Amino acid sequence: MSDKVAQCLTTGDDSQNESLPGFKRKGEVVVDLADRLKGAILIGEFAAGEVLTEAKIIKAFGCSRTSSREALGLLLLSGLAVKTPNQSYRVASLDERDLYELTSMRLMMELLAASIAFGRPAFLAGMADALDEMRLAAERDDLAGAYRADRNFHKAIVRAAKHRRLEHAYALISDQVQFAHLKLGYRRRTIPQIIEEHQPLFETAANGTIDAFLNELTMHVQGSLGAALSPGESRLTPYFVAQVREAPPSAAKPDIATALHGGSSIESKVDKPALTSLLGW
Repeated sequence: MSDKVAQCLTTGDDSQNESLPGFKRKGEVVVDLADRLKGAILIGEFAAGEVLTEAKIIKAFGCSRTSSREALGLLLLSGLAVKTPNQSYRVASLDERDLYELTSMRLMMELLAASIAFGRPAFLAGMADALDEMRLAAERDDLAGAYRADRNFHKAIVRAAKHRRLEHAYALISDQVQFAHLKLGYRRRTIPQIIEEHQPLFETAANGTIDAFLNELTMHVQGSLGAALSPGESRLTPYFVAQVREAPPSAAKPDIATALHGGSSIESKVDKPALTSLLGW
């Protein structure tokens, strides 16, 4: 390592290093560090509730004190860390209620995105790419890679909607969903199981109706939701699932505004309960 690069890492001074090959500006360094820190939390290198000090971050990642402080600030936005009254940072501690809330929010967002994007070329292409990622992960026996592909599959659904605020809101909770599953021990799956669970979604998107896809997506996401509900909260799941299953298939694309705000003109009987009953409206 050159003296200039070493100085940048230890002091945070990047003003004289912008011409170095592969050099990242300070903002890029902080974002990259925050992403690496999130990754470490999501694979369990930092435990729920563990204090995150600047010294610990510097030791783990070889960064400057300034960068570690700013990366911790960014980490708060992801929901994976919290700031305590004494101004220290801790890894978030999520419980089953958190998992229920996060998963129900995730489901509602994906249903909305799928309702907007169904039939678009990007809708199928993104899911197909993620399935290819899963198969490559299977060849390498890379479970972490399979889980990344799982997330990319669902991100593709949201991204295809081309709805900026929806995509932003989804990104804010996706790390928390994964973290909650990790810490609570739900949905530990093998690579073949991950592929098997996503293949029907893709096939329904390619060959089925929008109602059939929304039904399949609901069953898929709630496969993890039901296990995490308390007895009081679990009463919502049978009602929600029953409403979706009883809805007859329709080739018509649903009216999103009607589905969200109610009314009698809606073509599809899937969207109204799917987008509202989780919040009890």
